[in-house]
Amino acid sequence: MEHLHRAKQGENKGHHYLGKETQNEIIHLIGSNITNNILLVMKSAKYYSIILDCTPDISKVAVIVRFVQETRLDGVYDVRIREHFLGFLPVPDSSSSTLTQVVLKFLEDKKTLLCNIRGQGYDNGANMKGKKSDLQKRISDMNKRAFYVPCSSHSLNLVVNDAAMSSKYAVLMFSTSLYDFFSSSVRRWNVLKKYLPNLSLKPLSDRRWESRIDALTPLRFQIGAIYDALVQISEEFDDSKELATELELEDLTLPCVSISRRRSKKPIHFTYEGRDETIDDPAKRYKIEFYYYLLDIVTTCLDERFNELKYHCDYFDSLYDTSDLKNAAPPDSLDTKCRNLAAILQDHESSDIDALELREELKVLSTSLKPGIGPKETLKPIGGHRFCPNVNVALRILLTLPVTVASVETGFSKLE
Repeated sequence: MEHLHRAKQGENKGHHYLGKETQNEIIHLIGSNITNNILLVMKSAKYYSIILDCTPDISKVAVIVRFVQETRLDGVYDVRIREHFLGFLPVPDSSSSTLTQVVLKFLEDKKTLLCNIRGQGYDNGANMKGKKSDLQKRISDMNKRAFYVPCSSHSLNLVVNDAAMSSKYAVLMFSTSLYDFFSSSVRRWNVLKKYLPNLSLKPLSDRRWESRIDALTPLRFQIGAIYDALVQISEEFDDSKELATELELEDLTLPCVSISRRRSKKPIHFTYEGRDETIDDPAKRYKIEFYYYLLDIVTTCLDERFNELKYHCDYFDSLYDTSDLKNAAPPDSLDTKCRNLAAILQDHESSDIDALELREELKVLSTSLKPGIGPKETLKPIGGHRFCPNVNVALRILLTLPVTVASVETGFSKLE
């Protein structure tokens, strides 16, 4: 600090070590030291997950590792789930083969074993989550215990997107026509700001599902103010008349022609067929053509988008509440679950747990733990007293599996 103070005061007229090259070198050394410490803790935990996501311009891929850290300080045992950002990796393109090479090169440079990966977390892009030749499939072919878990946040975002595009009423409800109308003119926007000093119209975003809430909030609470702004714009200035004047067009008034359309009728081919009744009640039409239809789309999309997550829950469900196992029926269901879990945690001759030992350990724990305790709280007494090793390993793998790639999105925000 004294050296920096002297350099700032101009007393050190020689080398002050504050040039940009020196600063970059110091930052690089600090970053390398932090990364090495993270990798050291991760390797001591053994099992880890890798979380990736590409930047919007697809020039870099952000890398985050997730693992379970067990600490023992002053005789107190604690369990913490860690997610650490390790950096941005340059990628020439977003193909699955290129991303696979980048990941493998990164693990090799960091001297990290591929066989210890137990989870993969990516967004729902086709080049990452495909089941034939994409990134998660390539990694799974090298390590079958590297389970791919789709991002829950992205999956929910896709459900909302599908629901928003499910019917013409939903499309019109989330339309940006009002925002486009006001934002395309400075005068219109100033009029809108006069009537909406605290709120403003928002555009939609494909990446941010909450943007639809932001877009509807002014309409929900300030629809009268927006209407007043539209009235003032129509009374004070008419952009169409100004545009016509600039183009030297004549003021033509076309007569209003009333066109009556004949309602088309669906031909009836069988006697048991009936004609569709016309729905005149707006509330009933809204319920049938929009509300019920929207619920069907949401229910179907939830099943499709979260099917992969349900697959993992079916294997690990015996670990979510161990105390509830004593009430499980039939008795052989626990044996089946333990065998299934041991099967997916085995790769050739290497196995993470033993099914029979896991079953006996779970039976003991189910009678000694309080009800409603989650996996993390269950792991604390097991690790603190160093017993039930198979349950210990299974719980650490469960807690290692990624849930979302939101932490990678945070890295993008810091980059911007």
